[in-house]
Amino acid sequence: MQLLKLRLRGPMSLLDDGERGNLFAHPDASRPGIYLWTFLHNHCDRINKVGSAETSVALAHADHVAAFLRGEYGFHSAAEREEGTLRYVYQPQDGVEAYRAEVSNLFAELHQLRVFFAPVSVDGTLRSRIAVALENHIVTLGGKARDWLDTTRLVHSPPADVDESVSVQFYRPVLMASMPDEISV
Repeated sequence: MQLLKLRLRGPMSLLDDGERGNLFAHPDASRPGIYLWTFLHNHCDRINKVGSAETSVALAHADHVAAFLRGEYGFHSAAEREEGTLRYVYQPQDGVEAYRAEVSNLFAELHQLRVFFAPVSVDGTLRSRIAVALENHIVTLGGKARDWLDTTRLVHSPPADVDESVSVQFYRPVLMASMPDEISV
């Protein structure tokens, strides 16, 4: 079994907040990798999204920010997120007027979003397998961990036919609820 060690960088911001490093300025963000979106609740990062970037983590996030600003992604109530509840105040099918009415929540979400990433210079299938395994781990935990995971944009399952299992160890800079120390993919 192959062993892959991944060191998460972060928390990073998408908007310059003066406290966290900006994702787009981090030199390793120009590489392919996996990433997590989290939010703080009770002094702990809660995982909201797991993703995989094929060419560049920074470019993937530039696309995500653009999609948010175009109203293609839903976003949550800022006040309720701070209390640990994720309730959508806008979904793309709600229309332009709903988007405009809730734009303050959009910018609050973009500001509060904490991005962690690990450059992963392996083939895209293995990178996807890692992201899917993390999502599956969180879904299997159930409860609040499952409730906090954004299932509207889950990573699609990669092909099941793999030659070798890989054990992935994660090193993270902060306390992250529901994040395993190690998974097999």
